[in-house]
Amino acid sequence: MCGHNGIIIQMENKDRFSRLIAEIQRPVTYRDEEDLRRLARVQNLGHYMIRKLHSALRVTGTNGRGTILTKIVKLFEGYDALPAHQRSSRLREVCRLIEQGAIRPDDPESPGTGTPVKQGVGTSPEQAIPWDKNIQYLKGVGPKRAEQFKKLGIENLEDFLYFAPWRYEDRQDLKKVSQLVVDQDQTVCARILSTKLNRTPRKGLRIFEIIAGDETGYCIAKWFNQPYLKNVLEKGKQ
Repeated sequence: MCGHNGIIIQMENKDRFSRLIAEIQRPVTYRDEEDLRRLARVQNLGHYMIRKLHSALRVTGTNGRGTILTKIVKLFEGYDALPAHQRSSRLREVCRLIEQGAIRPDDPESPGTGTPVKQGVGTSPEQAIPWDKNIQYLKGVGPKRAEQFKKLGIENLEDFLYFAPWRYEDRQDLKKVSQLVVDQDQTVCARILSTKLNRTPRKGLRIFEIIAGDETGYCIAKWFNQPYLKNVLEKGKQ
């Protein structure tokens, strides 16, 4: 019975490691120098990557893959405070390690399993993802919106996949009200203590205001010209 349980735990660790490695690889993959420059401008990427890498290290342990993961962690230490050209340099080194197969999920030395299929979801050409498909034919896009995407350099599905966001917002790191820092994007969980919709002397301008707090303090949040929020953010909600 103990041996059977050990096999189940090992398989769960393999699946978890594969998911973590996919989450590590996805944000730092780029096609060309323009993609690299865009990726280097993403805010808080270092914080996100270090958290994911530490999770992977807890699964893989101190084997050869663990050593490489530790090297990548060091590349992301202090990353968010660096100028863009130094970020680009570190990203190149990270991708060099990844391309060498240093942390591939299917590596026999790592807990990961399975063989990645580059062409798409399936293994046959009929199941391959049409990466060169014009983006206007995707559901919800259409010709007009496709023109807007084209101005951003996005013309097909592959362009869309590699278009990196300007920043990553890690909303899993919840703060107490007393821990909030001015001029920083943070996530807080608080209960709404009161609400008020204010009319101002300026014509057409209304301000919806709430006071929310937890056991450590309270804060005030305001929204301009969004009166409908009074029916959404109600007293007592969290």
